[in-house]
Amino acid sequence: MFFILFLAIQGLIVALPKFTAEGFWMLGVLWAHVVILGGLLYIGASGIHWFLLRVLPQRHAKFIVFALIAVLFALASIFDIYHVHGHNYAPPANIFRFIKAFAT
Repeated sequence: MFFILFLAIQGLIVALPKFTAEGFWMLGVLWAHVVILGGLLYIGASGIHWFLLRVLPQRHAKFIVFALIAVLFALASIFDIYHVHGHNYAPPANIFRFIKAFAT
């Protein structure tokens, strides 16, 4: 979500001075992703939070949340599920390669 928001703000900075229809179309697509994915992530996270804290004791719920974060981070680190920006073909990458591409 952070990277989509970063790209949307970067697109806003690039598109505003040029005032092209194509620039604003792509900017609209990026901001739609921010709103839709941001909303879905928020609803999903708050639903999981509500469920875990209602069903389990707080100590167990916190442990499950931290374990879930660790497992999802490990999976994102192992599998090539992201696409790095580049010209023509960008091969899939794991999260470390994706962050490295943004840093350079």
